[in-house]
Parts: sequence; C-alpha cells; structure tokens
Amino acid sequence: MLFGNDADAQKLLTALDRTNTLLARIDGLAAKADQQVFGADGLMPEARAAVEQLKAALLEARESLKKIDAILVDAQAIAGNARVASNDLSTLRSEIDASLRKVSSMIDEVNRRWPFAKPAEIKLP
Repeated sequence: MLFGNDADAQKLLTALDRTNTLLARIDGLAAKADQQVFGADGLMPEARAAVEQLKAALLEARESLKKIDAILVDAQAIAGNARVASNDLSTLRSEIDASLRKVSSMIDEVNRRWPFAKPAEIKLP
C-alpha cells in the first residue's frame, strides 16, 4: 500500500528476502572464518603455540648467552693472569740464570782449589 501497487511491494519483499539470504550466508561465512581462526584447529591456537615455542627458544638463548658471558669473563681473567705470570716468569728466569752462574763459578773455584785437581792442559798440534 505504501508504494501504491502490488508489483512494487512484491519487488520490495523480494529484495528483503534476498538481503536476508545474503545476511544468512555472511553469518555462515563469518562463523566459518571464526572457527578457522579461533577454533580448536584454527590459526590462533597454532600462532599462540608458535609464540610460546619462540619464547622458550629465546629464554634458552638468553641462558646460553649468560653462560658464554661468564666464560668470557673467566677467559679475560685467565689472560690477565697469564700476562702477569709471563712477567713473573721472565724475572724468575733471570734469577735462575744468576743463581746458575754463581753455582758454576763456585764449582770452578772448588775445582781450582781442590788439591788433586788436574791442571788444565792445552795441547797444541
């Protein structure tokens, strides 16, 4: 009655029916998409699981880096100790050389004073 004739009213009802059908299809597609994204076998649970695995891997990498950091600190300490030790070794070596020279000169002196020591002979051809 609003449009004045039955043909226009029928067109309006047909358009409304088609719109309702289209909306029902869209609702079905939305439900399907919702199930595929958020359902038990959907993307979101898989994405969440992947994020959790990535988080665990990052925590593991962080722990490994902490261990490597500690090893590097130890290596630096060892290198410093080796540097100091090499300086000490050169001082020790010079002290040992001086002591050996003293001992050698003492042995030479004892051999020279010993009553049965043979005189050093030099034979020339």
